[in-house]
Amino acid sequence: MLTQRGADRAKKRELEMGQAIQEARENRELRRNCYTQLHRDARQFATALSRRLYAMRDHTPGQEDVSALEGAKDAYRDRWSEALMIAPDAVIVPAHELKKR
Repeated sequence: MLTQRGADRAKKRELEMGQAIQEARENRELRRNCYTQLHRDARQFATALSRRLYAMRDHTPGQEDVSALEGAKDAYRDRWSEALMIAPDAVIVPAHELKKR
């Protein structure tokens, strides 16, 4: 009976450890995807801003220029909001400083 209890406890610990490893893997993958998408959307927003500046310099921006910029800004804002929910403070604080600049 004692041997069975010991085996049950060991099996339970093994299952808990496996579950913790799987959760850590999933969490890491979630953060990686979030960071990748945030970086992509930030670059697309910067590109849209740059295009808008060139359009303003060369001619009056058309509705498609305004729509492209607004779409890029909205995507970036959505991704930033998601990152705030997922990323640790060690990432958010420097990213926020960079975002302000």
